[in-house]
Parts: sequence; C-alpha cells; structure tokens
Amino acid sequence: MIFKKKNKKVAETNSSLERPEETSPVPALNDDMDNQEGHEAIKKKKWYESSAKKKKAANRPQKVQKENITKKPKKPKSEEYIIKKNGLMKVFRFVFWGILLFIFVNGIIVLTRPDRTDEVRKMIEDFEAKYQTEKDFNEEILGFAQNFAREYLTYTRSGESDFKERIKPYVSERIYGMSGIYDFKQSATAVYTKAYRKETYAPGQYDVYVMCTTAYTKIVENNEGTEEVESWDRSILKVPVSRSEQGYCIEDLPLFVEDTMKDTGYQAVEYYGTEIENPKVKQALKNFLTAWYEQEQSVINYFLTEDADKSKFYGLLGRYEFIDIDNVKIYQEEGSKDIICILKIKIKDIANESVILQEFNVTVIEDGDRIYIKDLNTKIVNLFNISGGNSR
Repeated sequence: MIFKKKNKKVAETNSSLERPEETSPVPALNDDMDNQEGHEAIKKKKWYESSAKKKKAANRPQKVQKENITKKPKKPKSEEYIIKKNGLMKVFRFVFWGILLFIFVNGIIVLTRPDRTDEVRKMIEDFEAKYQTEKDFNEEILGFAQNFAREYLTYTRSGESDFKERIKPYVSERIYGMSGIYDFKQSATAVYTKAYRKETYAPGQYDVYVMCTTAYTKIVENNEGTEEVESWDRSILKVPVSRSEQGYCIEDLPLFVEDTMKDTGYQAVEYYGTEIENPKVKQALKNFLTAWYEQEQSVINYFLTEDADKSKFYGLLGRYEFIDIDNVKIYQEEGSKDIICILKIKIKDIANESVILQEFNVTVIEDGDRIYIKDLNTKIVNLFNISGGNSR
C-alpha cells in the first residue's frame, strides 16, 4: 500500500507538475527559447530566401546567355537579310533619285532651250524667203536682159537717135554715148525674145542668153528701082548684165553667139526585148487608137485595164484623125504578161489637113480573147525592158 501511496504522491506530483506548466515561469523561459529558435529559423529562412534570390539573379544571365547561345546560329541569317534589304533599298533610292534628277534636268533644258517647232518654222521661212529672193532675182535679171534685147534688135534707117533713147534705160553712159553701134542703113524689128539662162562671170556680173527672132527689112535695087525685101531669122544674144544694190545695167555690148544645151554625147538605144508576132495585138491597137483620137471617153475606157492610169487616156474628141499604123514592133519577155508595142502612126491635123507622124510605146495585156491597154508613153528608145533592166 505504501507503494501505492508513493505512486499516488508521484501521480499527484506529476499532476501538480503538469498544472504549473501553464502558469509557471518555466514555460516563459521555454517560450523565450522557442522564440529564439523561431527567430533563428526566420533568420535562416530569410537567409535561404535571400540566397535563393541571389541564386535566381545569378542564374538569370546564365539563362539569357543560354538563350543567346541557342539563338546564335539564326543571327547571321537575320543580319544577311538586313544587309540585302538595306542594299536593295540603297539601289532603289539611287534609281529613284536618279530618275527625279533626270526629269528635273530635262525640264530645265526644255524650259531654257528654244522651242524646236519655232526653230524649224524659222528655218522653213528663211528657206522660203531665200528661195523667193533667188527666184525674184532670176526673173528680174532675165527679164531685164530680155527687154533690152528687144530694143537692141529693133532699129530703123537713119534712126540712131531713136535707138539710143530706147536703150538708154538699160545701158551704161559709155554705151549710150557710143557711136557706130549700127550703120542704120536698114531696118529690123525684134519679133520674139526669150531669156532662158544665165552664167555668173564674176560677183555681181552675169552673162544672160537670149533667144531672138528678128524680122529684117532690106532695100534692094533692081531694074525697076528699089524694093523692100523682108526676111526672118533666129539669133542668140549673150548679154552682159551688172547687178548692184541700185539695180541692173548693161555694161558692155551684147555678143551674137551660138548656144546649145543639147547633150552631144547622147546615144539612142532601141528596145532589145524578144520580138514576137501577134496579129490580135495589132488589130486591138488600131481599134484603141481610133477610139482615142475620135470617140467618147466611155468607148476609150472599154479598152483599158482596171489599173490603167486614166489620166493618160483622155480622148482627143476628133481634134486629130487617126489614119493608120505605119509600123509596129511587139515584144514580150518569157514569163511576163506585159506586151510592149513600139508604134509609129500617121494622124491628120483637122485644122489644115496636114499628115503628122507620131511614135510612142504602148503596154498591153492579153486576157483570153481580149487585149487590154495598160500604159502609154512617148519613148521608143532607151526604154526599160520588161525584166526591169535598162536598155542602155
């Protein structure tokens, strides 16, 4: 039992010990210790948090660096693209500004340069003025020489004073005062004068050629006394004309000359195509020529091809009469449809019934039973042959 009591006491002590835990100062000490441990735990927690933050902060650049490291292979591509893009933009800007500069410069040139239309118009006007001046000059100097020749070739017996007064407006004082130009024993009258060309002798000095026809009157003595005999003749005067700002002047006596503008080296070559016989062509030509000289235009057109130049075939409406074909030569080259006819024909002038020889060439085409007239020209020598070559 004692043991039990002891146990009771122990239990009581234990229970007494348990109660004061709530109010005894020991728990306060324990609380202080717990608080210290809590503070230390809080400090440790804060240290861990700060260290964790530091680690995170330290780890952040590493992540960026890693990201940069992972993105590094792609970086050269973007730089190349940017370089190309910038290069293209530079080229585009260069071209763009170059075009603007070109337009600007051309605009300035167009604005400052005189209008080409006005320049061309001025050139044409200057040419026309120069041409007109030259034309007027030619007409004036030729007319001056022509009028002088008419007065110079006209004179009467014992009519020296009258002759000098008539040539005075044209000649120099030296020529006007000259005696013995004619002996004035006969008479002459200029019927026709025509100045046709001039030559430059020196600056302001020209020789003008004048074609003249003169009617001469000559007194002839015979058994019955005297009589006047008239005759006509042709002559050419080479008239020296001086030109100045005041006008024109005959400074020397004109000279009787012989002048020709004929080509002395000219040679006529006959047509050298292949000559053929074709009676149908000859008969068709007779019918056509009869209509051309004597019939209405509608009849003439019946003989023509569709592409014939109608202006060459206006009818003569009976002014002349077709007599006959005097001679005809017909040529045709192999492979050609054109037939060349060289004609000599006889016609009659209705005015005085004179018979006149005509010669020309006619191009015809044979189409079935019909012969059509395609062309007509005056030439019978130095013709182009059918194949296009020159007969010369």
